[in-house]
Amino acid sequence: NSQMKTVNRRIQKSLLAIRPGLTSRQRWLLSSSMLSVIGSMVDHHAKLPAVHIRAVLGEVATAVSAADLPELPDARRARYHR
Repeated sequence: NSQMKTVNRRIQKSLLAIRPGLTSRQRWLLSSSMLSVIGSMVDHHAKLPAVHIRAVLGEVATAVSAADLPELPDARRARYHR
């Protein structure tokens, strides 16, 4: 778990630099999404040369990092309004 938190936080540092208005929850959503895309490619054993895999990962990471995200309610407040 600590390794995954470290990886997510490193991705989030870059996200914060390019999208400073993101909330912590939005950064976690995007960093987790990026790792999910990478995991999916690995899990499906994509048969592409390394140069093509790097290009695809770069394009997907860019697309995910630029995704429009809805405003999410504060989790603490949402618990009390159920």
